[in-house]
Amino acid sequence: GLVMPIILLFTFTDGTTELVRIPAEVWRYNNYSISKVFIFKKEVASVAMDPYLETADCEVENNNWPRKAIPSRFDAFQEKGWNGKW
Repeated sequence: GLVMPIILLFTFTDGTTELVRIPAEVWRYNNYSISKVFIFKKEVASVAMDPYLETADCEVENNNWPRKAIPSRFDAFQEKGWNGKW
């Protein structure tokens, strides 16, 4: 795999957000997993990984906590209201 930075967007219960960027060097000791502890003075409501789609992540379905329903490409195509003509 590719070594990439980790970009996290924390959203707090008061509506504020904090963006945390962890450089790619975090993977130098273990290529498969890392752990990191975050301590905030506010309660975390949600976490989004790579919220601005800056990395080469092809599985965006697992980038949110709590899990978000991501529409498939087919669902997005149907929402456009295809009229049967190309």
